Amino acid sequence: MKNATQHVHGNVKIKLINFLSFFFTSILLSIFKFFFPSVDKKFNDVLISRATYAPWKFNKKFISIYSKIKHLTLLDKPRLYTFYFLTSQIKKVNGDILDIGCMKGGVGILMSFLNLKGRIMLFDTFEGFLDKENLHKDNIFKYEGYGELKDLIKKLKLKKTKVYKKYFPVNIDQLKIKKIKLCHIDVNTYKSTKSCYEFVKDKIVKNGIIVFDDYGMHGVENVTRFINGIIKKDKKKFKFILNYFGQCILIKN
Repeated sequence: MKNATQHVHGNVKIKLINFLSFFFTSILLSIFKFFFPSVDKKFNDVLISRATYAPWKFNKKFISIYSKIKHLTLLDKPRLYTFYFLTSQIKKVNGDILDIGCMKGGVGILMSFLNLKGRIMLFDTFEGFLDKENLHKDNIFKYEGYGELKDLIKKLKLKKTKVYKKYFPVNIDQLKIKKIKLCHIDVNTYKSTKSCYEFVKDKIVKNGIIVFDDYGMHGVENVTRFINGIIKKDKKKFKFILNYFGQCILIKN
């Protein structure tokens, strides 16, 4: 009888891979902590997965869109591909798509290339953070290109896409947002994340999606703390997926 503990790839190979993964993770975490001493090793790690499938490397449509928006976002390819994949699945659903904290607009524009029904609405103060927290001050992530982003959307002929210079969700009643099928919340601070979530959570359609950015990221621990809190509070309203790329995904029940 074949040994039940034998791994299909070979026990020696797997043990070696696990050792190397642990070895490099330990080194990288030590280097990370050297630059960011406040990182607590008890609750943090550098994640190295044995999974190797990377559809963002060969999906031609994604690659084409990425080439147009890569200079408009700080998100890496795996996180951008999450939005590509999710939007592809809900593109025919009735409802609006919101990108809150859009800055240069890369994520919102990526979703605009795919969406077939409903508006796509991009929101940012374009003046930096109005509520200050930890590393996030007035001059952090300040992008004054509101007019440039509007012109780019027009140039790309994204007719159902609009950008708004607002501190979401203040003074947006006139926009008549009633049904949301996908919402990206990337606002970095506890107070803003909470106010955005409280506004959108009851407007998400059945099987609609909220994607929080910065989940588990160093420097925005308060966002992680907020999300961990609503996992307990709103577990009957949403299913929660922690993808550990720095995102938390909620799907409306």
